[in-house]
Amino acid sequence: MGVREAPTLPDRLTEHFLAEIGGGEDITKLARAIRVDDLRVLASAHGAPSSGLKATVAEAVAAALADRPAVVARVDALEEAHRGRLLDMLGSWHVTGRDRVAERLITRGMVVEAGYRLVVPREVAIAAWLRVARVTGPPALPPAHLDRGAAEAAQEFLRCAGLVLDHARTSPLGALKSGGVGKRERGRLVKTLGLPDDGVLAMILDLTSATGLLGVGADGYTTTDRYPTWRRATAARRWAELVACWVEQPHPSLHRADPDGTETKPPIAPAVNSGELRRALLRAGRDGGSLSAAADEIGWYAGFFGPGPWRTAVTQAALAEAVRLGVADSDGLAPLGMALVAVGADVAALAGAAERVLGDVDCQVVLQSDLTAIVTGTPDDEGVRLLTDAAEVENRGTATVHRFSPRTVRRALDLGWTSDQLLAGLHALSGTEVPQPLDYLVRDVARVHGSIRVHEVRTCVVAEEALIEELAHGRALRKLGWRRLTREVLASPEPPSRVLTMLREAGYSPVLDDGSGAIAVERAPVEQAYAEETLTTPGADPADVVRRLRAGPAAAGSPTVQTLAGLNGRLSVDELDLLAHALDHRVPVHITYRVNSGSVTERAITPQALMHRWLVSWCHLRNDRREFTVASILAVRAA
Repeated sequence: MGVREAPTLPDRLTEHFLAEIGGGEDITKLARAIRVDDLRVLASAHGAPSSGLKATVAEAVAAALADRPAVVARVDALEEAHRGRLLDMLGSWHVTGRDRVAERLITRGMVVEAGYRLVVPREVAIAAWLRVARVTGPPALPPAHLDRGAAEAAQEFLRCAGLVLDHARTSPLGALKSGGVGKRERGRLVKTLGLPDDGVLAMILDLTSATGLLGVGADGYTTTDRYPTWRRATAARRWAELVACWVEQPHPSLHRADPDGTETKPPIAPAVNSGELRRALLRAGRDGGSLSAAADEIGWYAGFFGPGPWRTAVTQAALAEAVRLGVADSDGLAPLGMALVAVGADVAALAGAAERVLGDVDCQVVLQSDLTAIVTGTPDDEGVRLLTDAAEVENRGTATVHRFSPRTVRRALDLGWTSDQLLAGLHALSGTEVPQPLDYLVRDVARVHGSIRVHEVRTCVVAEEALIEELAHGRALRKLGWRRLTREVLASPEPPSRVLTMLREAGYSPVLDDGSGAIAVERAPVEQAYAEETLTTPGADPADVVRRLRAGPAAAGSPTVQTLAGLNGRLSVDELDLLAHALDHRVPVHITYRVNSGSVTERAITPQALMHRWLVSWCHLRNDRREFTVASILAVRAA
């Protein structure tokens, strides 16, 4: 039958526990740095034998200090001033300088000189801490004070999210080269869109990116294919998708600094995971207790999460985010927050609970002859979409003033509305006839809408009218998608190189015009230079080079593979697949990379984002975030 060992804390928790207590090392390790005479003083103070060799005395002292109740009793026996000095010394592992109080603590066995410094042995430090520490249950929380504004806060957050995404759909948000939206761009957006502050914008960027509504395009952050479906959903469903993402999000949006002070720009996620702090705060308030009081006691509910000041800042950020989302009602959980605690990140269940709160908001819309609409309350989803597409917010307060103009009505028509749909929607929204000036405005704009058609043209072919007629009806040239512009001009959506090739294959003799009327001299691309560079790539396998040269251009793969192939034509299909997999799943990969100076280096990286032609990655060699030009990657292999 085996011996049952006493339960112990895991090493990591032990480190946190002892770091809070203070003190030096345990006596068995500390004894090596203590002179034998000082060790004898320590032994006598704790009633242990002090004669014999140093090793014998050290064993006796260790045995005496292992009797924790006896050590606690000796700490209790200290004078009040001496006990206070001992507790002060626990904040540092060693203290220099000796005075009368320090000498008294030495003779009482509370402090020992080791390596010319005064040290509190770990066993004494724990005994002193136990004298003042008391293990208690959860702190009692006072009842919350509610202001019943959570539903309005949730509606306002959804309105702001719609404004940001609608703007990003037509005007992509500027992205930093290292990823994220910078402070200057965010400030511009807050002012342009009339958002409450930068914090709301940071939350919107984080949550819409995490839910797949916002993504990185060629010109910056813009909406994805998922956005139209989300925009047409009910308010409850849209809110539920964002909040389900928020409760599982590993970082706070309103405090983006790691414990070491490193900050990241939204929507790039900070490396530190503090999601459990948010969930602990929600659980603490599920019985109607004050969330502000819970935030003050969050160290008890979720201990060991970073240093105290950082943990406090993260907790306050989580509380502020909950209020903005309508989860909390100033100081306590709102009905939406209670539902969130009950069902977690279940979007369908959350939407069902939110339907009762967000789906019945009184609203009145008054259409005026000065081309404005005065809105009190929150319209239904179709009304919000109509006003967002066909008008602009002019003023906010107890009521919101929306103004219609030729530009805003034209924008709605561009988004697919018809004049009849707009007028019918306005009539249904207000319950009254549309004022005549607004009716005329919508019909006048619709009358001229589409009178100018814009077609994409990449290549124009100019020739005599008879030859243009022949080209336009040539069967071999139908794939060029000809469009007749004038009697002597044909247009094609294909690039000039393809048009030239097909014309020559059809037996014609075209030349390339440089745009000024002069003939541009065509030069064959020097492909041999790339082949030689590939062959001399350090670490390249000759058999692999031959296979790549024979295989030709990379075959079409996933969208990430295709994007990488467009940025780097020298990598093989297997290397592109490996790099794309590392980028999509954020796993390490090994690359051979040519730096700007021309030298070649080997790096182990974890790709995080693709920004234009740069691969933003964590470099394991430099232990920092770095940007690698995709075109300069010479080879890729598994890490």
